[in-house]
Order: sequence, then structure tokens, then C-alpha cells
Amino acid sequence: MEQGVRDYLPVENFLSAFGFLGALGVLAWYLHAHEAHWCSKDGSRFTCRVHVINEQGTTQGRWREARAIITSNGMVSLRLRGLSKREIQGVWTVTGAAPDPPKGKNLFLLRQSNLVVLRVPSTSRCIAPLDALFKSAS
Repeated sequence: MEQGVRDYLPVENFLSAFGFLGALGVLAWYLHAHEAHWCSKDGSRFTCRVHVINEQGTTQGRWREARAIITSNGMVSLRLRGLSKREIQGVWTVTGAAPDPPKGKNLFLLRQSNLVVLRVPSTSRCIAPLDALFKSAS
């Protein structure tokens, strides 16, 4: 009888390893599809993703996580999390909004001396204040 139990151990090990790898794959997909986002109740402070647009109009690098504050004078103050990139940090003016953003996301164009794209989830409470800043600027 002990011989029969030994025969099934490799199958059980394979199934448990397959289940573990499957769970890791589902977790990786979820984390990739749903980025972390926080927003205050009034929508004036939030986390977002930002991307620099260079002089040729193309994006460079990767999306970076930032903290944003909508100031009382109608500007957006950005501060990067982690290793900072000086060209992104500072106070920006909202100059555009994407008319056809990717599914589940909203994009806003910010201008200082250069351009930055700001990305937030489409369900965020910060979209209304950002839209108001864009409409008041145009």
C-alpha cells in the first residue's frame, strides 16, 4: 500500500506547482491591469502616472508614479515618488484632455517649459477638477 502512495506524490507535486504558478500569473495580470490609485474626497490630491513628451512630440522612458495636488491658483503640483526626475517635478498648467483616451483611463496634457501627460483611472474623483481646470484655461 505504501508503494501506491509514492506513485501519486509526483502528480500531486506537479498539480500544486501548476496551481501556484497559475495563481502568480493571475496576480501579475491583475496588478498590470489595475494600477494603484488614491484620491482625496474633494479630488484635489491624488496619485497618478506621468510621462514626459520630448521636443519631437514622442514619449520617452516609462510611466512614472507621481503625487499631484491641485493648487488654489488653478495649477497642478507634481512630485514624483521614488527616484525623482527633475523635469517632471514642479507646478504645471492643464492645457489639454484626451478626447478619446484608452479604455478605463483619462489623459491630461500639462505644460510648464515642456509637456507631460498625466494618466488617471476613469473612475477617479480627480477628473472633474482637472476637467474644470482645462475648461477654464481654454
